Amino acid sequence: SNNFGKFESKVWLSSPTMHGPEIEYVKEVFDEYPILLLDDVMSELDQYRRKQLVGFINDKVQTFITVNDRQLIPEFDSNQYFKIEQGSLCEDSYG
Repeated sequence: SNNFGKFESKVWLSSPTMHGPEIEYVKEVFDEYPILLLDDVMSELDQYRRKQLVGFINDKVQTFITVNDRQLIPEFDSNQYFKIEQGSLCEDSYG
């Protein structure tokens, strides 16, 4: 028995090589987009590629992006920010 609850039907993917066609394939097969986990990817991309990546996933794919500099994430209305403070995850307002 597992305790995955509402998450057992989700597809969790974090491959840094997954892009457009693979994401669309997951959507077609499972009838929902995957949840992407991008760990410090933005520091490896130039501004143009960061904007392309976030523009593709914006309002389409739920994505968790870790960064050490929030300026690396292009600003979109759907962005939400969180921080770890004293060992707890807290929503963080930006601006």
